[in-house]
Amino acid sequence: MAKNKIILLCFLLFVGCTRSAVKDIEHIEEDAVVADTVAGENTEIEIIEVDNSEPDFVEIISISDVDRVAEIFRAEIGVRELTGKNDGPRVEEYLASVELGKGYAWCAAFVTWTFKQAEIDAAVSAWSPSPFDNPASTTGFEVIRYLSDAIKGKTSILGGLILTSMIRLGIFRNGELEKITSGISGLYNDDNDVAFWAGGSLEDAIRAAMQPHEETGAQAVITHGGRAILNDAVIRGLIYADGGVFKGRVEANEGVFHGRVEAEEGYFRGRVESNKNGGRIIIDPVDRSVDLIDTSDKLVGRWGFYNGGSSLSTFFYSAGSIYEIQIHGGNIQFLMRDGNTGAISLSSWMGLSGAKFDLMSFPNANNLSTVSTGELYRDGDTIKIKI
Repeated sequence: MAKNKIILLCFLLFVGCTRSAVKDIEHIEEDAVVADTVAGENTEIEIIEVDNSEPDFVEIISISDVDRVAEIFRAEIGVRELTGKNDGPRVEEYLASVELGKGYAWCAAFVTWTFKQAEIDAAVSAWSPSPFDNPASTTGFEVIRYLSDAIKGKTSILGGLILTSMIRLGIFRNGELEKITSGISGLYNDDNDVAFWAGGSLEDAIRAAMQPHEETGAQAVITHGGRAILNDAVIRGLIYADGGVFKGRVEANEGVFHGRVEAEEGYFRGRVESNKNGGRIIIDPVDRSVDLIDTSDKLVGRWGFYNGGSSLSTFFYSAGSIYEIQIHGGNIQFLMRDGNTGAISLSSWMGLSGAKFDLMSFPNANNLSTVSTGELYRDGDTIKIKI
C-alpha cells in the first residue's frame, strides 16, 4: 500500500495538479554550497547537494488526500468513450469540470475532475505538458531540472581533464557573471536535452530545443540526439540527407537527393533526376530538355527548347519501331524511326503553313478491306477517303 501511495504521489506531482509553487532559479544558485579546495594535481571541486529537507518546490498533499484520490480514480476504471471521439456521458462529465464540451482530449480534465471529487483545491486546467508546448512555465521547470541535476553532481580536475555536468559561459565582470551567453551540458534524460548552446541563456536553449521550427530561443543549439538548431550555417563540405524542407532561397551547382526535398525557392544549376532508377523525370540543362523515362528505361516524353521556340515530343515503341509525335510552335510532325538506329523512315507534318504527308504512311487501295470508313488511303498518287 505504501508503494502505491508513493507512485500515485509522484504521478500527481508530475502532472502539476497539486498546489505547487516554482522556486526562482536564482534561489537555487544562492542555496548551493561550494566547498573550498586546495589547488593540486588532483584537485577536486565539489558542489554539495542543496538541502531540501523542507521542500520549496511543491506543497505535498497529505496521505489521507492520496487515499481519497486513489479511491475515486480507481472507481472510474472501465470508463470508455462512446464512439472513440472523446465523447460519452462520463467523459463529457470530466470535460465539463474544465468547462469544455465533448470532442476535446480529456486526460488532464480527468485529473481535475478527480481532485474536485476529492474536494482538494487544485488548478482547473485541461492542459497537459507536451514537448511541443513552449510557455514560460514549462521552460522554467526544465531549467530547474537542469540546474538541480548539475548542483547535485561534482566537478573534478585531474591534470588536464575536467569532469563536470554543466559549464555556463557569459560576460564576467568584477567577479560576477552578468549574463549567460553560451554553455555545455552533459545532463541527459532523452535525445531532446541540450548538449551545446550559444547566443542565449540555458532557458533560451531549452526553448529552442522544445520548438526547433520556431524562430525563438538561443541562436545555436545542438541536442544530445544530434539535432542542430542554427539561425545561420555555412557548410563547406558534403551534405547527406534523407529528406528536408527548404523555406527560403536555395542555390546548388550540383547535387544528388535520395529522399524528399521541399523548397519554396531555389536555383539548381545542374542535372536533376526525380529518382535514381525506374520511372523518373530528368531535367538536363546540357540537352535543354525535360525527359520522361519509363520503368524499362525508355524515353517516352520530352519537352525541349531552343532559341526562339520549344517542342514537345511523345514516343511509342512497337515491333522494332519508334513512333514519335512532335508539337512545335507552328506545326505537328509525325515520325516513324528505326528502333535500333533511330533513322527516320516516315515523316508527315501539318500546320499553319500547310500540310505534307508521306504517302507510304497511308494504307494501299489494294488492301481496302482493312481500311475503316472515314479513313484515308492511297490509290496510286491520290489520297482518298473511304465512304
